[in-house]
Amino acid sequence: CETSPLHYPRRNCVQPVFTQGVSAKQSPTTPRGSGISGIANKLSQTQSETKETLKDAFKDLDGLMAMAAPMVKLAESITAKLSKEPASEGGTSEDDATSFRTYLLNLGIASPVTRDSAGAIYHTELARELAEFLHNILDREGGMMSLSDVYCIFNRARGVALISPEDLYKACSLFEQLNLPMRLRHFDSGLLVVQSLSHTDEHVARRIVEHVQSKGPLTAIKVAELNSVPLPLAIEQLLVTEKQGFICRDESVAGLTFYENLIKDYQWGPPVF
Repeated sequence: CETSPLHYPRRNCVQPVFTQGVSAKQSPTTPRGSGISGIANKLSQTQSETKETLKDAFKDLDGLMAMAAPMVKLAESITAKLSKEPASEGGTSEDDATSFRTYLLNLGIASPVTRDSAGAIYHTELARELAEFLHNILDREGGMMSLSDVYCIFNRARGVALISPEDLYKACSLFEQLNLPMRLRHFDSGLLVVQSLSHTDEHVARRIVEHVQSKGPLTAIKVAELNSVPLPLAIEQLLVTEKQGFICRDESVAGLTFYENLIKDYQWGPPVF
């Protein structure tokens, strides 16, 4: 610092200027929760909340899965009791029992067969389980279901113990060998279906004839609607009925339409020359 004429040092001559410079360059106070630090805190808080939510959700799911098996066993025991009580003796009516079996079916399979539990006979046990599962469903679906539909509903009932399409095919192929009341059927088109033994081609043809007599000419789309079946299966049902001679086809630009075969049972007289 410069000295005064009396040679007394001016010790604080620069200090006020330095203090003013720092004060001028100070930025205003940053509001709490804003800026990069605020964003980081917000993300951390969101992640913590999400983690807690997932933790609670999985805790509830674990509890639900733990109670699922006992509930299915209870439903099965009630169903067994219902089937033993005759309706005439004050027991449950057949309609109520059927409804309850439907609810039981929606609950799924309590103890599904797995490779770990069955070992070398996995596909055999899987075929038995599948046949038991499909017994009532096939009756409700008209005795026949496409293999793709069977795959969907069977895996849904098994919960987390899912099976592969290959395992399903191998299990269905064992139906005849195990003398189970259904078969895996291959149509000429390549369509694979599971068909009940009580649901013969004659039964299919009779149902189609009833439709064509009451509804008139039929298309595959109409049959799919009437029988509540997939379109490929409706086509095969029409072709099966056609092979037996009950219906005949008309191919045009509008598509393929089937009519009742009116000359099938016609009594032809002797030829006249």
